[in-house]
Amino acid sequence: MAGLPFLGVVAGAILQYIFTNIREQKNQKQKLKTQAYVDFLKGVSGQMLDNPEQSKLEYRTLLADAKMRISIYGSSKVIKSIADLTRSGAVLDTPERQRLFIQICQTMREESNKEPIPFLDTSQIIFNRDIE
Repeated sequence: MAGLPFLGVVAGAILQYIFTNIREQKNQKQKLKTQAYVDFLKGVSGQMLDNPEQSKLEYRTLLADAKMRISIYGSSKVIKSIADLTRSGAVLDTPERQRLFIQICQTMREESNKEPIPFLDTSQIIFNRDIE
């Protein structure tokens, strides 16, 4: 009977250790996913700007690296959205491809922030115009 409080403390410490490790692993995975998403968006936006060829190469490298990390850490919805854009040509030169890119951005946002944003607001932020 005298050992029961000690066993309770030990069991509590073990459970706390396990749950802390699970939470830390989940947080680390979320950070890796978020950084891959941010790097993807940086890579795309860097290629859209009028940069020297050296900068464009750096952005293409960043984009390729981000896509690899997204294929590991990203959600299936984001991966599918990026794959759809890539299949269509991966250049944001048509309204359809721009819509696909906006969908990628919205899907990434939904994962980190449950508050949805209207499609037209997102298109206005990204392309400075409403894309229907």
